[in-house]
Amino acid sequence: MENQSIKQLGIIAGYGELPLEVIQEAKKQGYTPYVVALSGMARDDYQNKVDQCLYVGLGELQKALMFFLQHQVKELVLVGKVNKKLLVQGGVELDAQALQVISSLSAGNDDSMLLGVVNLLEMQGIKVLDSTKFLQNLIPSEEILTTMEIDKDFLSDVDYGMSMAKQMGQLDIGQTVVVKNKSIMAVEAIEGTDLAISRGGQLAKQGGVVVKASKPNQDLRFDVPTIGLDTLKSCVDANISVLAFEADSTIVLDKTKMIEMAEKENIHIIAVKAK
Repeated sequence: MENQSIKQLGIIAGYGELPLEVIQEAKKQGYTPYVVALSGMARDDYQNKVDQCLYVGLGELQKALMFFLQHQVKELVLVGKVNKKLLVQGGVELDAQALQVISSLSAGNDDSMLLGVVNLLEMQGIKVLDSTKFLQNLIPSEEILTTMEIDKDFLSDVDYGMSMAKQMGQLDIGQTVVVKNKSIMAVEAIEGTDLAISRGGQLAKQGGVVVKASKPNQDLRFDVPTIGLDTLKSCVDANISVLAFEADSTIVLDKTKMIEMAEKENIHIIAVKAK
């Protein structure tokens, strides 16, 4: 009997638990994971999760690229949050490869920066896959996840917020808005979802509605909308009443624990389709 060929999967891992979910599912699909983890962002125990792991700084693109090429990686996923504020604020040491990517960008927005990295990898023969290939079981369809009855005014704010989030996504500003009484309390920018929720909650005081949506023509190779317990904790701290997200397009981590916490804190969680 011939040995089944082993497929190598490169993983660039940022913040959170999502990279670990990809590792586990990739192994089930017959891949051997090779992880480049971003120091100071990624969890610090990937060496215990995979056979081959390398920690690099955010600006060490050449080091990451050589690791994948040495291990003959031909397919790769980008997964986990990356603190892009660090690139804007300075203080990140960039190698020659990173400087080349940044200098080639026409804009400094999320999509441009990430697409620059994708293009670099693919020019070296490494195909960047849709991260959702390994996360289908974490993407809910349309449903109300919590059991409490929800006020129609909240649902009206959800519809309005979804429309606004889509428009903000079209401009590549962010994926999340906070709404109250069909007024925008906050729009996510480079600070990220949690801080946007905090700002919106301060203005709304109570009864705020958080809506997260994919960008129109979302590139599934990076920056796929994701929520989890940290998102919900931010909602609790900001006195948010509803956490809504786009169905069939958003990755949800720790869904069961999220529902339990949301019901305890009287926060509605809803997966809705964009209209």
